[in-house]
Amino acid sequence: MFIERKVVGRIELGHDSFIAEKGTEISSAFHLELVEVLSPCHALLNNLPCQLDAYDIVISKKLPRIAFFNKEPFKLRLISLDFKRQAVLDTLTMANNGLVHDVFKDLDQAESYVHYTGLDNMICH
Repeated sequence: MFIERKVVGRIELGHDSFIAEKGTEISSAFHLELVEVLSPCHALLNNLPCQLDAYDIVISKKLPRIAFFNKEPFKLRLISLDFKRQAVLDTLTMANNGLVHDVFKDLDQAESYVHYTGLDNMICH
């Protein structure tokens, strides 16, 4: 799934947003959800306000409820990916980063995420 949304005001997104867009329950155990910020906005991450810049990415296996908002219209891209092998998912999410490994290998399967910033010059859009 690959959806762009233009938002005016506020939107709350979470795991259920990806199910609603896809139209079915997510069946793959090797699943990844991304929200790419295409224009500056704000978000409540763990109930703390955070400024998001263009091309910031929030990535999760099961995205928790996150509120995105701004006075000006902004754009978000929702991406849902399913993989056939765990090794591919691990390479894309964790690589050799121990902290990210701990977030994605959370034993109680809680909704957790990683927020990547400063990507505007590192990713081809």
